[in-house]
Amino acid sequence: ERRLVRHCFENCAAKCSASASSKGLLDIDLLHSIVVGLATTLSHPAASKFEVEAGCRQVVMKSCMSLNSYASDRDYEAKLKVVTECARAIGGKIQEVVRELVDLIGGQVEDIEELLLDDIRSTEERYFDEYLAGIKTTMNRCVKVGWVCENLEEYVYNEQDDSVHPQVIFPGYLSTSLLSIIRFRAQVLKALGDTMRKAVGESYQMITVKTAASECLKGICNEIHSKMSIIREMQAEKLVSELSFIVKTLDPYLSDYQLEDMLSDRKDALCSKVGRNFQEGADSLHYMEQLQKLGRLYVLCLDKNV
Repeated sequence: ERRLVRHCFENCAAKCSASASSKGLLDIDLLHSIVVGLATTLSHPAASKFEVEAGCRQVVMKSCMSLNSYASDRDYEAKLKVVTECARAIGGKIQEVVRELVDLIGGQVEDIEELLLDDIRSTEERYFDEYLAGIKTTMNRCVKVGWVCENLEEYVYNEQDDSVHPQVIFPGYLSTSLLSIIRFRAQVLKALGDTMRKAVGESYQMITVKTAASECLKGICNEIHSKMSIIREMQAEKLVSELSFIVKTLDPYLSDYQLEDMLSDRKDALCSKVGRNFQEGADSLHYMEQLQKLGRLYVLCLDKNV
């Protein structure tokens, strides 16, 4: 019977490893079915306790190793797929296997449960960290798109007729950044829904959007700081409005107090370029209204309740 148990788990490990390396799947259901099947096959299951526990560990370890080979050379969507598989296993599938182990071999199985979860958690942590790193890289690129317009005419309102304003175009770096945040949110929502990341007690979706939002604002602040010497008064006026708009839009996802200090410093530096209270200008108020109108769709897509 012990040889039979070893043979069953070796076959299971081979099949699970193949699914993991080729499709990015963590097939805990197959492991569960093997454990259930052994309950009707073995005459003295408790005598094979060591082989059963070792077999379960072997299946999970080999599957995680194969998931590594699947995701290591693929894009960030593949890494998110591995995270999704691991999250589902951590969220309940491993516990189902453990319940069957209790019925099969009896006694205490907390140790094997923790070992199985540790293997899966380490894989989940590795690839979720890599996914978040990819988000940061993307956001750092987005904030550089069309950042400061070189044509000052686009910043000047009609001096002869104060009632006429030029057409306002939504800034490229804002649209690119917000679209990327929305795309990341949609990716995680599709893959994981509102699944909680047990290690931190927060949903994967919220962690993803918070990371993207924080990196977006850090990138914008860094761009402002690096270009402060060439920013003109009219550009500074627009940038203060744009900074206020993006902060208001992403506010539900911001919790970094150091970032708040950085934003305050950059806004103060821009206002000093203007040389007056930014909010007093009618042209500035008009520009802010146009930003809110043009960016309404982004705001709706990033609503926490959507």
